[in-house]
Amino acid sequence: MIKLINHEGLKLWNDRFAKFNDAVLKSVSVNFTSVSPVFEMVLEAQDQESSTGWSLVTIRLSKVTSLRFCDGPRSSYQVLSNGLHTLLEGETFALELGDFIDDPESLSELMVSPCHVVGEILEWDAQRWPNA
Repeated sequence: MIKLINHEGLKLWNDRFAKFNDAVLKSVSVNFTSVSPVFEMVLEAQDQESSTGWSLVTIRLSKVTSLRFCDGPRSSYQVLSNGLHTLLEGETFALELGDFIDDPESLSELMVSPCHVVGEILEWDAQRWPNA
């Protein structure tokens, strides 16, 4: 897993994966058995560095302090039409799964979303998709 540590790395990550616009959510898991909760999701996303143009991207957020995730018949987060909004505020990373059109400007604004996760350690890995 590759660890994101600053705004520059976050920008490069967002550029590589086109801010995860129209990414497809493949799986979500939360591990409560570790010292602090760990959130992990797998997305099928556009990838500027993949020969196929797509990758399966695993995103892990550790030391989770806030988690809200909903999916229902009237609203679904399986396709991230507005992308994955990412925020780094101080030592805190936050992810918002496309409820906003524009990037949230603050952690408090992001946490209004019905589908977000906040934590301290953001890591990711990408595998070419489909495997050729």
